[in-house]
Amino acid sequence: MTVICEYCESVVEITGNHNCPFCGATLRNAILNEAKRIREEQDEFEKKQKLEQKEREQQEENERILDFALSVLGGSTGRSLLRRAAKQAIKKF
Repeated sequence: MTVICEYCESVVEITGNHNCPFCGATLRNAILNEAKRIREEQDEFEKKQKLEQKEREQQEENERILDFALSVLGGSTGRSLLRRAAKQAIKKF
């Protein structure tokens, strides 16, 4: 992990030492802040993935409903009208 020393503003690679090799200041706060930033990014990424998954599942459900309705209706005219109406209804969601 790379952090910036809050005292001398040097870029420091954290290996095992928690002190800045340039000024000797503690890097504890910088390490904690960077770890917090990384956790927040991961949480945001996971939240986005869950939302996208939910949207995909909803789209699949809409497609299943449409396919079922089309199979029940039968006939090309009825299917055409139903498909057009269903697509408009899905867009409103």
